Amino acid sequence: MSTAMEIGLVLQGGGAVGAYEWGGILALFDLMDEAAAAGRCVTPRVVTGVSIGAINAACIVGATDRNDARRRLGALWNDLMIRTPAFVPAFVTSNVALFEVPHFYGFSPGWTYQYQTKKLLDTLSRHVNFAALNASISQRGIEKRRDRGKAITHDKLKRLFADKIAA
Repeated sequence: MSTAMEIGLVLQGGGAVGAYEWGGILALFDLMDEAAAAGRCVTPRVVTGVSIGAINAACIVGATDRNDARRRLGALWNDLMIRTPAFVPAFVTSNVALFEVPHFYGFSPGWTYQYQTKKLLDTLSRHVNFAALNASISQRGIEKRRDRGKAITHDKLKRLFADKIAA
């Protein structure tokens, strides 16, 4: 029996689905740790996602190891948590995300958009190690095909989405 196994992790979008995925990722990491303790090497060969899943994926691929990924994801989701006082009724708290998610977006209607996402760029710069992301084997394969070998950076993201960001 082989002692090495490569896996793929595909993460979907959908806002709060990302928090659910975070729990699933932590459970997967725990299983990978158990496998390592038993002498089996389980490696995430491909990690991909869309929307909030891509943000979770960037925290994983841009981490130095599983513990770093756990720390980055935990800090990310701690930042994205909506905290309301206990006395605020549930019917109010369930709709808060329509107006703002801390460190993600705020309601700011414009001609072509409803939300201001500058907060997300700042959050990504704190929780994603872009140097590690660009150095990863998975990311290199993607950038060669899609972006002709150009690295992804926080500044590049700012330039790409400059028309969507109001200072």
